[in-house]
This record gives sequence, structure tokens and C-alpha cells, in this order.
Amino acid sequence: MFSIFKKKDNSKDQVFMNELTVVAADFSDVIQAVDPEFAEELLSRAMNNYLERNPEEKNYTASDFYFDAFTGALLELTLNSVINPHSSLAIFSMTDNFFRENPKYHTSLAMGLMDKWQSILIEAGAINITEGN
Repeated sequence: MFSIFKKKDNSKDQVFMNELTVVAADFSDVIQAVDPEFAEELLSRAMNNYLERNPEEKNYTASDFYFDAFTGALLELTLNSVINPHSSLAIFSMTDNFFRENPKYHTSLAMGLMDKWQSILIEAGAINITEGN
């Protein structure tokens, strides 16, 4: 009886992995520009996050897990000064262009992550905000 449930979970995980692979393929131009070697690690991070998900994350899509892993890594690199804010801004711009060209990935989580990244770039001085007259 337990093997039936295990098989169902494995099937669900395989569907998720297939969806994750599609997201990665769609986002590959950005990853190739950033660091081609990061692609495999990013898939692994997203899959691990999916397997260890919290109940609050039960409705997350494959793209949510992927972009959470991606932005999490970039935010960490930016905040720890491993990459400078202007390099992070360039990657942010590529990611923003990706979202503009691929509205199917506009989830509330993805847009929230982009807002958070933008706020960090503003605080780091990579994005200048001027007040109008």
C-alpha cells in the first residue's frame, strides 16, 4: 500500500522536474550571459527547495521555485559584495527583459522577488531615484 503512494509522489516530482526543465530552457539566455556553469546548480537548488517546501509553498509553480533560487543566489551575491551592485543591476535588467517577453512567468512571487531585488539595488546606489519637482 505504501508503494502506491510513493509511486504517486515520484510521478508528481517527475512532472515538476519536467516543468522546471522547461523554465530553465526558457531562461537559458539570461543564465548563459551570467554564468553558464550556474545552470545545473540552479536546477538543483530549485529541485531541493521544491522537495523541502513548506505548506505555504504548496501552490508555488516550477517557475516560482526556479526564480526564487535564482534571485536568492543573486541577492546573496550582491549583499555579500561578491558581485558589485552595477553587475547585479545588469543581471536584473536582463531578468526584467525576460519577464517582459515571457508574461506567463509573471507570478506574484516572481514579481515580489523582482521588487525586492530592485529595492536592494536602490539601497546599494545602483539605481538612482530622483524626486520630481
